[in-house]
Amino acid sequence: MLAVKSALGNSPTLSDWNTSAVATDCCFWAAVSCDGDAGAAGRVTALTVIGRGTISARVPAALANLTALRTLNLPYNRLHGAVPEFLGPAALPDLAFLRLDGNRLSGPVPPTLTVPDLNLQLTALHLSRNRFEFDLGRVELPEAMDVLEIDGNMIYGSIPRLPPAAAARKWLAFNVSDNQLCGPIPQGRYTHRFGPSHFAGNKCLSAAARSRRAPAS
Repeated sequence: MLAVKSALGNSPTLSDWNTSAVATDCCFWAAVSCDGDAGAAGRVTALTVIGRGTISARVPAALANLTALRTLNLPYNRLHGAVPEFLGPAALPDLAFLRLDGNRLSGPVPPTLTVPDLNLQLTALHLSRNRFEFDLGRVELPEAMDVLEIDGNMIYGSIPRLPPAAAARKWLAFNVSDNQLCGPIPQGRYTHRFGPSHFAGNKCLSAAARSRRAPAS
């Protein structure tokens, strides 16, 4: 955890992350959650760091050592560069929630987060308001996913079709607005739940493929 702190520029947000503190077990530090019983040494399962402009760094490579991580929540910092490939099942097999919105990240989403054959557990992906630029039509979304928020980027291509089971699921969030997307908006419960604002501000998205009535809940 101290390596993560160092990579994030020793932000004041993480001031209690130090071995001289009263609580030397990182599971008692702010922004950190662990598994295990109270008082027992546990593994880090969730990390939430919101620097509000005090952090300017790349996504720390030391996060790959947190092999029990299920939730990684790093919004509204000034993280830059590409999303590293270690954010996937090889290093973080239980990662289910990834929030990186409101940063300065760029490039594509690594295949370690999107290839279904990798047995991904990822259900929620928040990448809104960054500088991502890639072809969404070439991305295979994980079948378990029910949250996708990628609005406010420079993402192009088309909205990908999902496997039938994933397309039929009632999604919790889906927002692709303010990008450079084209093509039809696919039919399915995962798009019918959300209004025009979730698709607005794109280059040439068409609602023609959406039926007039949403499927029954």
